Amino acid sequence: MAGVFRPDKQFGLPDAGHLTLVDLERVRQAREKIALLIYQGEDWLLPHFARLNQEVEALEMRQTQKILAMAIAEDAMAKKSRS
Repeated sequence: MAGVFRPDKQFGLPDAGHLTLVDLERVRQAREKIALLIYQGEDWLLPHFARLNQEVEALEMRQTQKILAMAIAEDAMAKKSRS
């Protein structure tokens, strides 16, 4: 679509829904750039800012869950090896 702002394309982000932990910093940087534009009066970017916030929260939650799962698995393996 010509003339439609696409932050994922403009800021080099992967397609929504296919983000990995490697992309977290890029999403944060894009969110920061959009925040600066909003601060300069570009309120029409608010929906894009909200979407990037959701992406950051989802990636952070996924990272937290992965760390927790790995800790539980390591604990289970340690218990199993002591048996």
